[in-house]
Amino acid sequence: MTFRTAPRRTRLRTTALATALISLPMAPAMSAANAYAAEVPAPAFTQKLDTAPSGKARFTFIPSDRDGVTLVDVHYTVKGAPEGRQSLRMQRQPDGSWVLEGPPAGSDFVYHYTFGDNRLVKDTGEFDRAGKPKDGTPTDPGTPTDPPAGATFPLNLVNHSGRPDSEVYVTVVGQASPGHYSYLRPDGKLTPVDKADGVYRKGDRTFPKLSFPLSETTEQRLTVPAHLQGARVYVSFGNPMYMGVPNGDSGYQQPDLNNPSDPNKGTRFDFYEFTYEHGKVAFGGNTTQVDGFSIPLTAELKQDQRKYNRTVGITQPAAQVINGYQKQVGAAFKGLAANDRITAPRSSADFRAGGKYSTYFNKVVDEAWNQWKKGFHIKPAAGIEFKGKVQSDGKLHFSKNNGAPSVLNKPSTADIVACDGALANSAMTQDAKDLGAHICAAFNRGVALRTIDGGKTYNWSEPATYYPKGGTFNDYAAYFHKVNHDHLAYGFAYDDVHDQSSVTILPNFDAPTSLTLTIGK
Repeated sequence: MTFRTAPRRTRLRTTALATALISLPMAPAMSAANAYAAEVPAPAFTQKLDTAPSGKARFTFIPSDRDGVTLVDVHYTVKGAPEGRQSLRMQRQPDGSWVLEGPPAGSDFVYHYTFGDNRLVKDTGEFDRAGKPKDGTPTDPGTPTDPPAGATFPLNLVNHSGRPDSEVYVTVVGQASPGHYSYLRPDGKLTPVDKADGVYRKGDRTFPKLSFPLSETTEQRLTVPAHLQGARVYVSFGNPMYMGVPNGDSGYQQPDLNNPSDPNKGTRFDFYEFTYEHGKVAFGGNTTQVDGFSIPLTAELKQDQRKYNRTVGITQPAAQVINGYQKQVGAAFKGLAANDRITAPRSSADFRAGGKYSTYFNKVVDEAWNQWKKGFHIKPAAGIEFKGKVQSDGKLHFSKNNGAPSVLNKPSTADIVACDGALANSAMTQDAKDLGAHICAAFNRGVALRTIDGGKTYNWSEPATYYPKGGTFNDYAAYFHKVNHDHLAYGFAYDDVHDQSSVTILPNFDAPTSLTLTIGK
């Protein structure tokens, strides 16, 4: 699945939650392409499936609005494969097309795409391994079906906000079937987002009534269906979430606080995200501060038959979190806190090109690049090794496990806080993307210069060494690791490197016994 977010590039440890970056640059086709121009509401697309020189199936997605589409994910399921559905971020090419290499070309698989921009995403229908629509149309029927017995589970909503239930709104939105979004009503019934029971008004604008106050639930409990992927549980205070649905049930508009006209400005809200398909996709979810923080949430996931019980999130009141943040972070990060929200560096203009802190990481990057002229070597996990050096062209030349050579460009501050740009782009090999994730995490954590032998071998895998006193690191991420349960947090997009994120994933495809979301002040 792919979360309905701005392009976070979150690398979650489950195939269903991943938006990993694993494609190669476009190469000449090895076989005739199967192309299909979708008859869906604009923006339309053409897609094709062929065989890359590597022997893998290669997906190519060509939106009609090549400039307007800013993210494309492909979701494929190989018949009989134990890992279930793979959901992967595609890589944009210079001509505006998007490419990804997937499973072996001879395997039996089905696939579909998610595409859009930072405000609205939509899903295509499903295609077979020949690249043709499975049902002869671009989209599948979107009517939710009754779940099998034992496949649903309760979502308990515990209100510790100090506000009455009538002032705490909940919005649960996700894909009930591929390419079709539904919202959960307080009675537990899934309903397509374009068939909401009523509207909300904000000024002269109307929005579908996707939110409901806790007071409308039965004992603060909802029933989550057997299949809901790409799902978010929004919590908002005082107001519902105002989210438009421009094109039927194929997507919905998320809040964008960088947009001055967004109707959710001034409303405190936060969210939990998850995916689940009974028997196919293990439940996985997480709290997150990748984009910001406003309401403290904790999530307790239980599965009694496996004696699984884990809690993630923040238990401190928001005022305490924000006051502590302002006292503990450095000057470059203090301005991210305003009123009742803290904005993540990746979402702030201050750390982008031209911003007042756009050179925040430059000195330590220069030091690393100079050191790596003498050699670079890391072993981030058993059986994985990267070796190389920065050469005269200013690029880090390396190989993974003594394989084919790859290069990595020198990253900027914006690249580091967003885990993007030089650390993840369409021209990079898969090995470069893998190393880019580790380098991104190392700079954010302040350990990029840490060696184990005083020389060329670097050690970035010990959490006790992260965010060292006096070092240069992502103060925002460091702080949220302090205040999150067990110090596990999503403070930046690749915070799952060395398992430091707040993701919880069940070890099987059965339903949880329960998910309890506690809403703090």
